[in-house]
Amino acid sequence: MRQLLHSKAMRTAQSLRHVHVHAKHTPFLFSGFSFPRTTLYHTRALSSASASPFSQQHLEEPDDQHYHHHHKEPDMQRIKLVASRSQTPLSIAQCIKLGESLSTKSLLKNLIFLNRELPVRFSKRILELDSLPEELKKTEPFMNLANNYSSSFHALQEYSDNSRLWFLSPSTYHREEMELDDSEGMQTAIQREYADLLQTVTNRHKQDVVFMAHGISLFKYYQQTRSRPADEIHHFLNSFNRGRLGIRIMVGHHLALQSQLLHPMQHASSSPTASKAPPTMMGLAISTTNSKRVGIIEPQCDIEALINNATQSAQFVFFQHYNTIFPPQVHIQHSKDAGGRRVRFPVVPALLHHILFELLKNSMRATAEFHGLDKTSYPGKMRALTF
Repeated sequence: MRQLLHSKAMRTAQSLRHVHVHAKHTPFLFSGFSFPRTTLYHTRALSSASASPFSQQHLEEPDDQHYHHHHKEPDMQRIKLVASRSQTPLSIAQCIKLGESLSTKSLLKNLIFLNRELPVRFSKRILELDSLPEELKKTEPFMNLANNYSSSFHALQEYSDNSRLWFLSPSTYHREEMELDDSEGMQTAIQREYADLLQTVTNRHKQDVVFMAHGISLFKYYQQTRSRPADEIHHFLNSFNRGRLGIRIMVGHHLALQSQLLHPMQHASSSPTASKAPPTMMGLAISTTNSKRVGIIEPQCDIEALINNATQSAQFVFFQHYNTIFPPQVHIQHSKDAGGRRVRFPVVPALLHHILFELLKNSMRATAEFHGLDKTSYPGKMRALTF
């Protein structure tokens, strides 16, 4: 009888195009992180080689047939409705708390939160892309980016509409959370189903960084030829990347916790020690210490070990590119406030490692090009100062 009422209610709701969706407040929230400040600098001001602009053909508007063939117009009315909801912030402390009290039921509650939150965040990214000038929106990287976010939004929204996580009250047409089934089998089945969806979304966005890198070059070229205000462009890039990283961390943390829950022995037996090979940001699973990881977070991450790992990775790339065994050296200097102790704090190591690696790699390149590639040593040392 309950299934029959649920089926009728769903059909009734689908016929209503302007039903307002109410979402209850949830304790598991997310917008960004606040890390203790880590500053990297070099003893000399160094120049950096400028990137070559892309050819004019990338800025030319494709014909309408080509554009509509590759770009399916999203339902902007629905996207704007979902984007009108506020994002809910989530702190590292809340993420760690979820992992420390990990259970099938607590993970299912986080799944319910993601089921509401992710469509909101994807819709806001779509509107940011839609705010770009037409000349940029119709270039290949931005079309691909917009397609990816539109596809993910509709996939997540479709799951939310048809999911077993909700039932619809025929009297009010307001969504309400279902009572969590005590059956472990039912909860595990729902989690696996949602994890498959999240993994599909993750795979779809693996090339986002490539598209953004291409887009930055297009931004620079467009700014030079069309005099678009730099502040406006920087605001878009900062906002879009913050939102993209927030989504990436939320999804990665949930999938990592589910993996820890389903395969506890595998995670207990693994020893997350440092690796000399250049790691990837996509997995969000880099660890540089022996501390126990909670999802993708290390509650007591050894920052010196993380910097050393990023330095080795940057030197490895430097050696491969310049074919020299004398890369610039990095000296780690601790703040007096640390009292000589190694600095530790909760962090997503993959995210911080990626930032450090890029900064160190670019600094090594600039240092070598400034002083000459035939040097066996360089004046001064690059210093990483931790607070």
